Amino acid sequence: MKYISLAIVLVFMAWTWSTANSTREYGIRESREMETDIEAAITAFVAKQRPTLKDIRFHQLYTEILRPDEEIRAHLRYTVIDSTAGGDTVEQSFQGTLTLKKSKEDQTWRSAAIDIQSPLVEFQNGAKISVQDDTPAGEAPVAPSPARGARDSH
Repeated sequence: MKYISLAIVLVFMAWTWSTANSTREYGIRESREMETDIEAAITAFVAKQRPTLKDIRFHQLYTEILRPDEEIRAHLRYTVIDSTAGGDTVEQSFQGTLTLKKSKEDQTWRSAAIDIQSPLVEFQNGAKISVQDDTPAGEAPVAPSPARGARDSH
């Protein structure tokens, strides 16, 4: 039993050594270059769509290899600070994934699927909204009449 345990440990050590020293097709440098390119492309796209853009900040951006040298998924979370027409500053957060596939013809990466959502919008300078009561003193306010819907039996 001792020899079997020793053999298993030696096989495991040899496998981890070969895995650690093997060459990778997609290493840390390639991953960082891909993430930098994705960040620049998203920044350019958002700036083109929103001319009043003040700032864009990436809080999280990492890539996941789905199929080596064929398909990559980028996970991202970023915030855009923008101005509204009324002069208010709006901070909007986005998060999602971007799937990229490598083109066989020209060896470039192209977006295959985009799933980006905006779960949070925060207004920096809030506006106060109030209802003015135009009813003369002593009269009861008149409620608007309900619109007739499909369930009315008249």
